Amino acid sequence: MRILVVHGKDDFLRLERVKRFIEQLEEEHGQVEIFTFDGGEASRAEILDELRSFGLLQQHKVVIIENAESFMAVEENRRAMEQYAEAALDQATLVLRAMTWRPGKFDKKLDGVGAVIKCDVPSNSEAMRWTIARASKRHEAQLDQDAAGLLVERIGPDLAKLDNEIAKLSSMSASRNESGQFIITRDQVVEMVGLSRQEQAWELQSILLRADPAASLSKLHELREISRVPDVLLIWSITDVLRKLHDAARMRAAGVSDQVVAKTLKLWGPARDAVLQVSRRHPPGRLGSLLSQAVQVDEASKTGRTANPVRSIETLTVTVADSLR
Repeated sequence: MRILVVHGKDDFLRLERVKRFIEQLEEEHGQVEIFTFDGGEASRAEILDELRSFGLLQQHKVVIIENAESFMAVEENRRAMEQYAEAALDQATLVLRAMTWRPGKFDKKLDGVGAVIKCDVPSNSEAMRWTIARASKRHEAQLDQDAAGLLVERIGPDLAKLDNEIAKLSSMSASRNESGQFIITRDQVVEMVGLSRQEQAWELQSILLRADPAASLSKLHELREISRVPDVLLIWSITDVLRKLHDAARMRAAGVSDQVVAKTLKLWGPARDAVLQVSRRHPPGRLGSLLSQAVQVDEASKTGRTANPVRSIETLTVTVADSLR
């Protein structure tokens, strides 16, 4: 393996794949020298010179090109790498690490001398399996499926964040299993890990349903600035509650019972009573108009058609809370 391409949107996986690969090289060659270049700034002459030069102690050399997509986007660089792949040196390994990758002639020349590894963001189920295995192998911790499921629900399938949370949970665990591993329980995840994206959304929705503009704006700022909730999730939260209100009011106007409305819209807990109560006070037309405004703000933020996205969300929040009085 003299050339390795590691690409994908998951930063943690890209780093981990290269780290493991270097560990394998160290097992085979002993100590290895590592040289890293920024693909957006380094010249092909610098990289090729490093690949072809010999160290005094003849150690194996790893040359890493970060942001390799920028480097390979230059036609002369790509052709130079294609030529190098045809006669890749044994004493060096070339690693190209990129977020995006366009397969081409270079990939075809890797047969027999290299490989391409894709590191996409995993699904929730894949992240759960990874989390359980990671806890055991890297953190000497036992994480059951229930706890892993809640952890992924609250963090999302971000492996770097999941790894950090496992490290934190294992360091704070006081109990061990028969194998000496720290035991991480679901209760510990509930206590130590932040709210899930759905729970964060409900924090804003619950105050909007109270029809309090000042409190709603304050909660919006708290979620954005302290909890670091993405704007796209905040807009979704507002749109989601308006959609439920509109559908509930429309169904009630058609004579549908509260029980059927709640079941159809999958309302339970505090959300059930709050949504039903507010939907009784407003006609479907008014709620539909608010929903249309939220959809427009969402579309404008995703397409870059708003000069001040934060102000748009703030205005929408105050408008909705005031209109629900």
